[in-house]
Amino acid sequence: MVAPDLGEDRLRLRLLSEYDIAGLEQAVRDPEIARWFAYRRSGRELYEKKMREWHDEKQVPLAILDAGSFVGHIFLELLPDEIALVGYWLLPEGRGHGHATRALKLVSSWAFRSLGIARLELSVTPGNHRSRAVAERAGYVYEGTQRAAGVHKGQRFDKETFSLLPADLSD
Repeated sequence: MVAPDLGEDRLRLRLLSEYDIAGLEQAVRDPEIARWFAYRRSGRELYEKKMREWHDEKQVPLAILDAGSFVGHIFLELLPDEIALVGYWLLPEGRGHGHATRALKLVSSWAFRSLGIARLELSVTPGNHRSRAVAERAGYVYEGTQRAAGVHKGQRFDKETFSLLPADLSD
């Protein structure tokens, strides 16, 4: 699989690199990210795990850059039957600028065009209003709530499920 290098204006998406470890370290300690993601490793360990999954063609882990500075992460978890799960987060300095929405649109279009993905899915924990707004602005369709479908910090939680199909993309 060839790593994407996607961008528009100041925003760029590229494969995670060792240069991003400091940003990943900041992310695993950020209370807002920890609220929604259960990272139990250091930034280096997270990077190494994601790169193993990249090499095994199980995940596409991308850095979100604003004018060359690491501000977040977006990833595709590749599943059977041409389905991929999408996840994303931004560091505090990346929030509030539309980066997540633009990154989600870019990676979604790339996944359909370059990977032959037939369906993209993402899950949002109820109460994560920012992430839900990102999904909706990127054209993802709300499909419903899966009750007790996830576990975070030992607690079961509901997942609001969204999807995007190639036909959903506007020309």
